[in-house]
Amino acid sequence: MAEHPNFFENLEEARLRLKGNVVLYDGRPYYVYWLSNHNSDGIIRVYMYPISHAGLPSLGGKLPNIEGLMYESNPHLTTETVGKAVDEWMEDNDKKNILVRKMMNSPKFNKFRPWPLGMCNVSDRVYYVERSPQRRTDQGLIQAALTQKELCLLPRHESVPSSASGSIIGSVRGRPEVNLFSKEFEAMVLGDYPSAVTCLTELRNKTTLNNSVAFSRNFAFLRGPVETIFLAYKQDIVGILPMNNFEVVRLSNEFTHVREAVEETGLFGNVI
Repeated sequence: MAEHPNFFENLEEARLRLKGNVVLYDGRPYYVYWLSNHNSDGIIRVYMYPISHAGLPSLGGKLPNIEGLMYESNPHLTTETVGKAVDEWMEDNDKKNILVRKMMNSPKFNKFRPWPLGMCNVSDRVYYVERSPQRRTDQGLIQAALTQKELCLLPRHESVPSSASGSIIGSVRGRPEVNLFSKEFEAMVLGDYPSAVTCLTELRNKTTLNNSVAFSRNFAFLRGPVETIFLAYKQDIVGILPMNNFEVVRLSNEFTHVREAVEETGLFGNVI
């Protein structure tokens, strides 16, 4: 992509690629609500808010009504007038406003590159989340671009794409799932997981409702029959903890190629 002061060629392209998308700023995920280039320095401002707010039924006065501001700006509607109106709204609603305004040329956007996904703890289940190929203009992430697979011992749930609304498509409709606009997804992006020790301890507790829980972006424990504990790596169940502790993990012959990744966790005394 050619070098431009605003990364994109113009405001129209920036809106096309980013508006309504989730992007990372300083390592945290935000929903892009509006973009404007009304400032004299020529740098586009990106208006966005944390993704965990996006799923709320009503944000009330926490967001400006862009369409309303556009209407009020008529008959002299310009990017400048609407942009200034949004800035004024932010100043007037400072205490209840969830919008943040950032310059598009900030290095904290990291040139809008893709970021790692992976294991996501949702309710009492674990899903492995990836991006699916999309022939779209979006530069950020949208719900329809997510593919998610529930980790379970029986291969009953295949990887399925998400609908634009966030409800899952296929045989697992109605079950807990990964929603782009949720605290669970935000925790995954931030790498906020319970420790492996906590996960294993809880799964060994018979009163714990969870049968699976992720302790990192690539690893999770699953509870099986007869008080067995299994290890998952990405989309696959790769091994078993024969003593239900960290002394030994036995990998399936099919997954000996993940030995190095398992050893790099530094969790297990022996990987066999």
